[in-house]
Amino acid sequence: MLISFELKRKKISDWLLISFALLVLISAVFSYLFQTPKNLSSDIIKLKRIFKDDSILHVKDLTLKNQLGTFSIRKTGSKWMFYEPRVLPAKTEYINSLLGALNKMQIKSIYQKDMINLSNFSLTNPNLEIDYIKENGEGDKISVGLIIEDSTYISIDSKSIIYHVTSLNTSIDKLSFADIVDSSIFSVNYDQIQSFEIKKGNQSRVYFNKKDADWVEKESKPLNGQRVEKYINDFLELKSKIILDQPSEEAKVLIDKILAKPLYEILITDKEGNSDTFKVSYIIKEIPNIKMQKKQNFIIHSISKNLSYIIDKKEMSIFYKNQNYFNNLQFKKLFY
Repeated sequence: MLISFELKRKKISDWLLISFALLVLISAVFSYLFQTPKNLSSDIIKLKRIFKDDSILHVKDLTLKNQLGTFSIRKTGSKWMFYEPRVLPAKTEYINSLLGALNKMQIKSIYQKDMINLSNFSLTNPNLEIDYIKENGEGDKISVGLIIEDSTYISIDSKSIIYHVTSLNTSIDKLSFADIVDSSIFSVNYDQIQSFEIKKGNQSRVYFNKKDADWVEKESKPLNGQRVEKYINDFLELKSKIILDQPSEEAKVLIDKILAKPLYEILITDKEGNSDTFKVSYIIKEIPNIKMQKKQNFIIHSISKNLSYIIDKKEMSIFYKNQNYFNNLQFKKLFY
């Protein structure tokens, strides 16, 4: 009887020992899984830029991927163009601003790049991925994870650490295709324009050239600057109902036929010497496979973008002004 009691007591003791060991092991596992990320920072690296050599500003290809889709953009000259999911102009100022924000990011702290930290900072399923290729052919990928107030956590494929950086000051994790597409017909600002001309057939209907701070005509005679500025800005603000970036073959044949003999041509040259020509159609009846009212629209076609824009016919009145309207008339006061 005594022997049986001793055996039972030994078993209970063993079970308690095993249970205690299991409890310690489970606690250790939980402690490892939910440990506070170890900060590897030193005061030396704090508030330093990741791209100290400004290399991120020399990117030629970008692919942005978030929950709303994947968008691929390529730099052509000084402009950015989508090539996926559709071939359309991108908002060049926005893309340049995004690269500038990435370039200015400052490091607040750094962490070891391991699975625990990647999970803690939402980098296993990032809010945004930025694949880029620089002009020299080198590329990398930036993953944007947890975003909190004025900072965010990012990782870079080629680096073995996680960066806690200052905010990019833009909701890049919520970007959509529509946010970045440049739907404007004329992708140039008023201050960038060197010359502006509208031709009807072989005749110049209006012509403006910037000379110092003044607008002048072909003979360098000064023009009414306020009228010229308003007129050009009215053009730049023209809105399109529809962008025909992927017309059907039938529609393409008809558009080519319509634009073979345009009603007007617009020629714009910027201060860097880049030129673009726009062909303007007559009022059109309809275009195959495009939902639109009959005889209520006309087309403006950009040669450089190879895009056609459908414009409401009420905007056609902008072409009715001629050169005389912009002359800088000087009235002489008569004395008797």
